[in-house]
Amino acid sequence: METGRQTPTDELDALRAELAVARARAAEDQALIAHQKLQIEKLKRALYGSSAERRARLIGQMELEFEELAASATEDEL
Repeated sequence: METGRQTPTDELDALRAELAVARARAAEDQALIAHQKLQIEKLKRALYGSSAERRARLIGQMELEFEELAASATEDEL
């Protein structure tokens, strides 16, 4: 007789599927973070000839964006 409730095996399968989705999102976020880090490094090299003050400000902005992405990735992992 079906009561509409999931069996422990069904619940476990559902949790495993949710975990797989969460891991996929985390992997996507990590890839985006790696891409952002690469962009920051490229910008650092490209701005080497610019004034130190302007360079520091732009790098700071990129690092802030990176930190926001990292925080978002951490939230997705939870």
